[in-house]
Amino acid sequence: IPTLNSIGWVAPLVEHLLLADKVDEVWVYDNDCTDSTADWVRHRRLTDKRLFLIDAAGMGFYQMWNDMVRKASVIDDQVNLALLNSDIRLPINGISKLSSVMRENDYQIASVDPGRPAMYSQHFYLWGQNIANVFGPDFDPYPVDAPPGQTIAWAFVIAAEFWKDEPFAVHPSYQWWYGDDDLFKRAYARGARICKVIGVGSDHLGSSSDSFNPRKQEMIDSDTEIFNKMWLGAI
Repeated sequence: IPTLNSIGWVAPLVEHLLLADKVDEVWVYDNDCTDSTADWVRHRRLTDKRLFLIDAAGMGFYQMWNDMVRKASVIDDQVNLALLNSDIRLPINGISKLSSVMRENDYQIASVDPGRPAMYSQHFYLWGQNIANVFGPDFDPYPVDAPPGQTIAWAFVIAAEFWKDEPFAVHPSYQWWYGDDDLFKRAYARGARICKVIGVGSDHLGSSSDSFNPRKQEMIDSDTEIFNKMWLGAI
C-alpha cells in the first residue's frame, strides 16, 4: 500500500487485511507522510508482526510498485502480491479470493470487479447478527479475461514470480499516470493472462493524493507522451 497522508483510509484498510483476510504480510510504503500514518503503523505493528512500514520518502508512485514487485518476486516460487491504493475498501477475504481464482485458472494478474461494491449481501442485518457470504447467496466469483485497457488498477493481485528476472514491472519513465497501463501491457506482451474476478468488488475514493502534488498536470502530460510513443507509436 503506497500512501501519502491518508490515515483515514490506510488504518481501516490495514485492519481489514489483518483481521478479515488471509495475508502473510502487509507492506505500507510511507511516501513522506506528515500526518499520523507512520506512527499508527508502528504502533499497530506492536500487536501484529505481519505489518511492515517501508520508508519510501522521495520515491515515485511506480518506483514503489517496482520495489514491491522486486522484493516479492524472490520470496518464494509462488507469491501473490496485492498492489493496493490507499483509498479503497475491500470485501471480506477479497485478496485471498482474487489470489485463489488467479492461481486456479492460470492467470498472472487478477483485478477486482468494478461493477460491485466492497460489501454485498442480501442478508446484512443492522446489528450484524447474520452476515452471509459477501459475494451474495450461492454466488461463486469467477474470472473474465481482461486485456490491457479493461483492467482495474486500484486493487489487483499479481503472480510476483512472473517478474523475477525482469528489471522492472513498470517502465521507470512513468511518474504519475499510465504506469498501470504500462504494467498490464508489458505483462500481456510477455504472455501473461489477465482477468477481472467477477464478484469481488471494492470501493474506491480516487485521486486522494492529487492535492499533494503541485506537478500533477505536468507529470500527466509527460507520461501521456511517453505512453503514446512507447505503446501506440505516436510521434
